[in-house]
Amino acid sequence: RAHAHVPSDPSDIPSQIMSLKTLGNEAFTSADYPLSITHYTSALSLVASSSLTLSPLYAPIYANRSAAYLATKKWVKASWDAQCAAKADPNYWKAHWRHGLALMSMAPRIERSQTAVDAFRRARELCPEGKRGEVDEMVARAETRLREGKDRVPMPPQCQQS
Repeated sequence: RAHAHVPSDPSDIPSQIMSLKTLGNEAFTSADYPLSITHYTSALSLVASSSLTLSPLYAPIYANRSAAYLATKKWVKASWDAQCAAKADPNYWKAHWRHGLALMSMAPRIERSQTAVDAFRRARELCPEGKRGEVDEMVARAETRLREGKDRVPMPPQCQQS
């Protein structure tokens, strides 16, 4: 496993960040999700420890780590990283897409379903034409889950009126 170190030459940090992202992508492609998370985390640590601002350039690193968390069923972490990606680049459709996927994977709650609907709708506005059908399908699933009220938490039997 490669571990990042802060280079002595600050101008080298962006290239090291991109190298770590590439290593993360390679690990992800090989289905080594824990290793991909390690590489993406190292890249994001370099961003945080440097004077670099969180720019749209780094949104894919958060979104990619979100995908790795989705693959390992770590829904809350996936949601968080997707939100960080969207904050870094509000027009990055995969950030909104992965946020919606993470929310739909969590235990149903009305607010999660509503947020998932919003995230998928935003992804639909931004995604390439070839992805529109897949995104539309998830918008419909999230809307159905919200509309059917599957998110409502049932009243415990001892609290129900007889």
